[in-house]
Amino acid sequence: MHRQPFSKRRVTSRVVVQDGRTVGLAGLVSKSNGGVPWFKHIPSLSFFVSQQNNQRTKTELAVLITPHVIADQRDARTFTEDLREQLPSGAAVPDESTNLPATRSPDPMLNLRTTPGTVRQRGFALLIVLWSMALLALIGTRITAAGHAEVQLAANLRANAIAEAAADGAVFEALFHFMDGSAGHWPADGLARRVAMPQAQVAVTLVNESSKISLNNGQPPLLRALLQAVGVNRDLATALTDQIVDWRSRPLRPQLGGAKWAQYKAAGRDWGPPNQPFRTVDELGMVLSMTPEILDRLRPYLSPYTYSTPNPDVALPLIRGVMAEATARGLASLGFDAEPTLTITASAVSAGGGRFTRRAVIQLNPSAGAVPDLPRFYVLRWDQATE
Repeated sequence: MHRQPFSKRRVTSRVVVQDGRTVGLAGLVSKSNGGVPWFKHIPSLSFFVSQQNNQRTKTELAVLITPHVIADQRDARTFTEDLREQLPSGAAVPDESTNLPATRSPDPMLNLRTTPGTVRQRGFALLIVLWSMALLALIGTRITAAGHAEVQLAANLRANAIAEAAADGAVFEALFHFMDGSAGHWPADGLARRVAMPQAQVAVTLVNESSKISLNNGQPPLLRALLQAVGVNRDLATALTDQIVDWRSRPLRPQLGGAKWAQYKAAGRDWGPPNQPFRTVDELGMVLSMTPEILDRLRPYLSPYTYSTPNPDVALPLIRGVMAEATARGLASLGFDAEPTLTITASAVSAGGGRFTRRAVIQLNPSAGAVPDLPRFYVLRWDQATE
């Protein structure tokens, strides 16, 4: 079909107007001079290639627009027919309404025809939205998981802190009951007692260190008899006794079956006797011929905190038998402690499941009542028990 050409003029603006109302967008003014294009603007050549007349053409065009909302295909056909009737060359206006979808959508924007480029842009935008939603979901999941872990960690820390505070309180309550001379007195008999603390339950045991053999001052016959009582043969018991004495004593020359630095070095050890008292029972495991099995058997009967002969009134049956055998071999009594040294073990379980065990070694002060301002007791050890 032959179509009459249109003269195109362009103006760009953005307005907001109601349906059916007319608004003026702009006035277009154009001026023209005759001459050869491009060359007429060059100063040196304009004289030869431009027209030498004073006639100028000035065209003014006012752009008025009346927008109408096209709701469906019927409205599109109606406005197209109106446009054809108003224009002298209305036949040149294409019938674009025939390309609209046959079905009507409630959304007028969906009735507009889309080009392949628009479809590709919408698909890419949808892909970006889906990936963004997946990324946000992943981030949200990680944040939620991390938050849950932090909350659980905080709850565990709180439960353990409550258990630790309850165990510490139970230690002092047990010490108070031990020093109580009334019917509320708790003897240091090694039996577990239940103590109810706020938000926790605690099991407390009191052991009198005076019921054990002194690791730092025990006489060799007593140590040898104890080793044999726990199942060590005589020769090894004799050697271990001499090595224990060498570990805690100052002389540089070893006992007959003992060991000093030279013997430890010859055995491939990179340590030797410190020539000073044992600080803990676990230190006994570093003695040259000591084994973990023998140490486990000795642990309940030795103490590094007492320097006297075990008190038979509170001693365990095995120690009383060892003392009787050692006395028959000439063991001399070193006397008994005026005030005992206690090992108090408190194992607490909080309402939130936290667990903590406090082990404290406390030495009572025998001079506390005679001398003013002296403390009633001294804390020799205060740590967390792991076994």
